[in-house]
Amino acid sequence: MAAFLLYGGFNILDFNFFMPTRVISGKGCFLNSEDTLKSLGGRCLVVTGEGSAKKSGAFDDAQAVLKKAGIEFIVFDKIAPNPLLSSCYEAGSAARKFRADFILGIGGGSALDAAKAAAVFAGNSSFSPNDIYKHGFSKALPIVLVGTTAGTGSEVTATAVLTVDDQRIKKSITHKCCYAAISFADYSYTKSCPYNLTVTAALDALCHAVEGYYSARAGDIARAASLEAVKLLWPNLLWLRGNPDCLPDDTAREQLYYGSLWAGIALNLSGTGFPHPAGYPLSLELGISHGKACAVFLPDYIKRNAPAAQALTLKLLAVLGCGVDSFCETVETLTAIRGVKFSEEKCEEYAKQLEGRANLTNAVHPITVEEVLSIYKKLFAN
Repeated sequence: MAAFLLYGGFNILDFNFFMPTRVISGKGCFLNSEDTLKSLGGRCLVVTGEGSAKKSGAFDDAQAVLKKAGIEFIVFDKIAPNPLLSSCYEAGSAARKFRADFILGIGGGSALDAAKAAAVFAGNSSFSPNDIYKHGFSKALPIVLVGTTAGTGSEVTATAVLTVDDQRIKKSITHKCCYAAISFADYSYTKSCPYNLTVTAALDALCHAVEGYYSARAGDIARAASLEAVKLLWPNLLWLRGNPDCLPDDTAREQLYYGSLWAGIALNLSGTGFPHPAGYPLSLELGISHGKACAVFLPDYIKRNAPAAQALTLKLLAVLGCGVDSFCETVETLTAIRGVKFSEEKCEEYAKQLEGRANLTNAVHPITVEEVLSIYKKLFAN
């Protein structure tokens, strides 16, 4: 029998892997995809927002490709940051009415996640909006994704994070039907991202990588993906820190984008820890960008988990090229939201939203709601 090591009670020699998304990468890969898209059908609903999809040129390319392929399409462009469940339901209804054969999502994480939810609603005509959380479905329209930011990793995951309108909370779905049939990974679409969006997207990807690395569910492939992500993301985050308001060159854009995909693979296999749900109220109620809202908790996350898995931590620090304290100081500088303050009552309200979340125990050193509350108070209490 092969020997193996245990960290926190789980086997790190774990080669379990499932990611049935076809990824086509490289500059111009989407612009030349008409033959690939034809195989999905002749009618398409394009799901997007009003921002990065159009600024990046990806939306114009989509129209050109679809027309060249002879595919009829309509556009649903009502997706906002932190996409509303109601908007996704409306998009799914539009797809059914149009008799779409597939969904094409273009944009950052919000648009890509909304496209996944729209595909589920389109394939399940009897659903009301909240039925998507019952996981009582086994079909959805095929999904094609084109990312325009280097952070979300949604191109390679089965997860969509949505905002439940009436509760004003973020709640995710994870289902095999939410995998994209095809994801076109062209980093050139990220070149239109301004400095702040570039930073917050990269921080989101870094959270996926580090939270995935210390996940209780992580196996060999997930941790290998996390380390590969960190190799690509961290040097560029250091450069961004040292060059405020400067934009990365082509090489850095490519590294950041593929780093976000590696981090997405880690996220897909391992899930996230407490920084993600802890950051949700900050983005929903205070308008703080998702990546920074999660990353503000990353220093506390790594300080808790690094000592609990020392062999893993040594590997991570070797890739980072710095110690835990230096890592935390850089992340704190890049988040730049430490001036945000609110009442202890609000801290308690936000912490309470984490009750029952599996993210709290998905780490080599699990955390309680009470401990998260203490972190909220330390960071934000007046």
